[in-house]
Amino acid sequence: MNLNENKNAIIIVMGFIIISITLAALLTFFNPYGKNIAVNEEDIRLYMKLNDFTLPGIDGKNYSLSDYKGQFVILDLMATWCEPCKRVYAVFRDMIPNSPDVAFLSVSIDPETDTVDVLQTYAKEQNMTWPLLIDVQYELLNETKTEFIPHIMILKVLTSPDAEGKIGYVYYSMIGPPEYQQFTKTLDKVIEKYG
Repeated sequence: MNLNENKNAIIIVMGFIIISITLAALLTFFNPYGKNIAVNEEDIRLYMKLNDFTLPGIDGKNYSLSDYKGQFVILDLMATWCEPCKRVYAVFRDMIPNSPDVAFLSVSIDPETDTVDVLQTYAKEQNMTWPLLIDVQYELLNETKTEFIPHIMILKVLTSPDAEGKIGYVYYSMIGPPEYQQFTKTLDKVIEKYG
């Protein structure tokens, strides 16, 4: 290589490095998986109302939202192929002992890939001790209009359906894995406001 070829190669490499750093910075600021949740009062509000649902769990039981009447539920929409979803489980494992009055449910939104056998293995690998359900008919996925996962919601299950027949009131909704301290503060604020 002569001197001009070396300069051209250095310019190309430097350009690639600059573009890579710029893209990484942009993804950090604009990627929903990189955003932390806020605990502002305006973020805690009624986002949507859910119908009751009954979904099969990987333990062979059926789970209905109405099973949790009067309780707060943290609902996690996920799939085994979702890498950011795995970061949710560590937060859940830390929160469960400190949140005895809150139910945790994870729901796979990909029943074609996430069979019962696949999910049972996955739950063991991820040390998931809470119910893991399968959205077999894409019922919950469609009702929540979820486009990105993990999609985590904090909701209160009413003791009886409202006038519209809805039973779950979602008071907080986020995309991406939560950060433990901020998420527990958000849960506390939801319970304080709507408990």
